Amino acid sequence: MDLIIKQTAIFKKMTIDYIINKYSLNCVKLCSKTPLYPCNIYEYKNMYIVNNFVLNQQYKLDLDTAKYSILHVCYKNLSYRNNLNQNVINKCVIESDYKRFISKNINYITKKYTNYINKYIWIIGRKYKNEKTLELENNSFLLPVFLESVSYVRKCNRKKNTKTYINDNVVYDDNVVLHQYRRRFLYTLKDYLGDVDFSYINQILSNSVCLDIEYANDIYDDFSNFPISNNSSCLFMIGVFDYKNTYKNFIASQLDKRNEGIVLETYLDYVHEKISNNGKIIIFHWSNADKIVLEKTLLRHPELYQFYNRHIINNIVYIDLLKVVKSTVFLNSYSLKYVLEKLLNIKYDTQCKNGLDAMCSIIYNDIEIKNSKTHKKLIDFETTNDIIQYNKLDTIYLYDIIKKFVN
Repeated sequence: MDLIIKQTAIFKKMTIDYIINKYSLNCVKLCSKTPLYPCNIYEYKNMYIVNNFVLNQQYKLDLDTAKYSILHVCYKNLSYRNNLNQNVINKCVIESDYKRFISKNINYITKKYTNYINKYIWIIGRKYKNEKTLELENNSFLLPVFLESVSYVRKCNRKKNTKTYINDNVVYDDNVVLHQYRRRFLYTLKDYLGDVDFSYINQILSNSVCLDIEYANDIYDDFSNFPISNNSSCLFMIGVFDYKNTYKNFIASQLDKRNEGIVLETYLDYVHEKISNNGKIIIFHWSNADKIVLEKTLLRHPELYQFYNRHIINNIVYIDLLKVVKSTVFLNSYSLKYVLEKLLNIKYDTQCKNGLDAMCSIIYNDIEIKNSKTHKKLIDFETTNDIIQYNKLDTIYLYDIIKKFVN
């Protein structure tokens, strides 16, 4: 998390400096005695008040210049609902928990300046992705995007979760799970298997692997060309576990395209060999992220992507075990950690507790390698070995979940 905090601070400073320098503004700490002037930008945490004149100039809008807008600088990649169009204001898509986070910051501002504030909260993020076309724009200042009205977001902070979950507080034992949920699990699994002959379920499982991918996404963007954010996403590890209780991992020496390609090539050779020996195989994973990351990364390596399409894709069946479990039991959360604790009474015994921990640790290690200009590899770091253990447990536990319902 320290890495994200540092990157957030860098992005926030560059964003505000950009606005201040471009429009000759002064940054003033927000306080109750401070009068509002068009030449100032008022700061409170990661919220800012700026005269609408600035937004009109930056985004070719027509906002009331007698009023001001709240700007929220957000170290996230924002989705927006409209096509890229200078004449269209784009509605921002942000998770509800983040809306509540924003609302905590704006309460102070809106209580003192309600009559002056525009009804929208304008968001500045690193990159913008069209929710429909998935096109990505990496210029932080190209699109005007907004969140719902201030009053609406403030209400979000007061709303209570009224959704009812079944069986969340039940202490599960083998008999309860097998009796109540086994059939539901198997029927759901059958739906995802498609044309695979389900009558030989144990044979199917004997020809399957559990997959977990560790990926350094763009939380460590390069801002040397600000406001353009250069993508530094990189796949650094693929772990697999099969029915023979065999775990394998393929890990990059450094975070770069060449080493990423080596990991992908080794993994594809592994899968292709299994297909050659056993025919079609099942690949279990937790959430759709692993499949998306794998195929998105392959696009950066045309020869490997061509091999994947020609020899692999038609001989594997991806099954998102998260979707199967969601359709089987009702829980308050479906994070793998929570599901394991609830259903299998298992807790992780690693320093690395989640994918974000793994990602930040690997990025730190890679920075050290590049700065020291040594011949060190990622595998040489103690934290990397802990991440390998974390990845191994992830793949083994996926198989344990399957066995819980099937055997």
